[in-house]
Amino acid sequence: MDASMNYVLTITQQAKELGVSVFDEGGRLVSYVSREFDEPHPDELLSAVITLIDGALRHAGITSDDLTAIGMAASCFTIVGWDGISGQPLGSFQTPTLWSSFSAEQKATYVIEEVKRLASSMDMSLVNVRLGGLHTWFLWNLSQGRSYKIDDAHDLMAIDSDDDMETEMSWHSLCGLSSTMFPTSVAEPGELAHVSSVYLNGSRTIISALTSIPVAGLIGSGITASGKAFINYGQDGFVVMRIPQKPLSVHSELSIRKARLGMFYEDEWIALARFSFAQTLLVWMKTIQPTFAEVAQTPLGLMSDPSIIVTPFLDHGVEKAAIIGIDADTSFNAIHTAALRSMAYAASEALETMQHNFTKSLDMLCVERSGFAVPALFWFQAGISTTVVVERERDAYARGTAILTGIGAKLWTLSQGIKRFEEHVTSHRYDSPEGGSRMKLQRKRWQKTYLDFLHL
Repeated sequence: MDASMNYVLTITQQAKELGVSVFDEGGRLVSYVSREFDEPHPDELLSAVITLIDGALRHAGITSDDLTAIGMAASCFTIVGWDGISGQPLGSFQTPTLWSSFSAEQKATYVIEEVKRLASSMDMSLVNVRLGGLHTWFLWNLSQGRSYKIDDAHDLMAIDSDDDMETEMSWHSLCGLSSTMFPTSVAEPGELAHVSSVYLNGSRTIISALTSIPVAGLIGSGITASGKAFINYGQDGFVVMRIPQKPLSVHSELSIRKARLGMFYEDEWIALARFSFAQTLLVWMKTIQPTFAEVAQTPLGLMSDPSIIVTPFLDHGVEKAAIIGIDADTSFNAIHTAALRSMAYAASEALETMQHNFTKSLDMLCVERSGFAVPALFWFQAGISTTVVVERERDAYARGTAILTGIGAKLWTLSQGIKRFEEHVTSHRYDSPEGGSRMKLQRKRWQKTYLDFLHL
């Protein structure tokens, strides 16, 4: 430990994984601890955060007094409800995959119905209910109820900023519920709250960044410049890219989020597309067979058994998976391979929609080996997208959150932070492999099968 060094701690939550990292001011990762959950509950996650913070500090060889600031990033699709008086959590739920295509009234109705369902199961009144993301829940508890905020790229905030509302009334009034249910939106990194000393052995450290996983991934990948995109192949799969201004019209499968990146870009937006059908299938398969057979780690490794096709279908806005072409002799490995292919197809569909919608060309896709990602998937993605894929050392979310945390604590600007952290990141490049034309033909077959399936 260097007594003169500034350290930042990050708390990141994505799908069922919760991680706590410590970085020094030079951008070096000095500690990382994590925990995975089967079905995470807000209370369980909060207890894990407190335990992991202590473990991360011990592993780094520092104390809470050495921390300059703390930052948090969480899924922008998860909404948590709790009682604002007792602090008792109701539970959590996710917004549907095609959330961006919902009207303001549909979004509001969906949230309220889910909150009522949670409150009913807990026999709790809605009078004192508060809503937020998982990072809002952490923030509220770690500050002992003194801070109630959410990042402005979260799905919950997308309701309030929806442009299709024909009335000047806020959606809070539209729902007939108190506006105290909804947290204050955070736009820029800064001094947002203090972690109560009871959680940090007497220290009182500021929380200087609150962000969503897509924004953290974009920044942590070092690709804030246009012409690049970041793909997450985890359970909450998504493609995200930066756009210089909000477009006049947006494809129904894309959502546009505000993402002021702090002291570098004055006014920025990100485009986000979600996909989860193949991951849903893989999660289910793992409950039956925990260990999948190895997928061939070659450029054409995902071309085996191309007769098996995994396609999405929508049920009330939620993506589910259909498997076409299986028979009694179909192996788990063949279905696994087909699901990975379909993830690459879904990412490519999203990328093409973005390029068409924003008339932008892409010259690089950044990925990391987390979730269901394997090298064969990166080769395959490069082949069907005809775009260089760069696999970067994980964890982009912790790096991006740390960079924003340092900005909020005035340790660096965004450009300085990215430069420092980039010096310690390793990467591997995947160019479009031989056989790319064969991959594209297989994708066309997938698209036709998907369209035929929709019209059944």
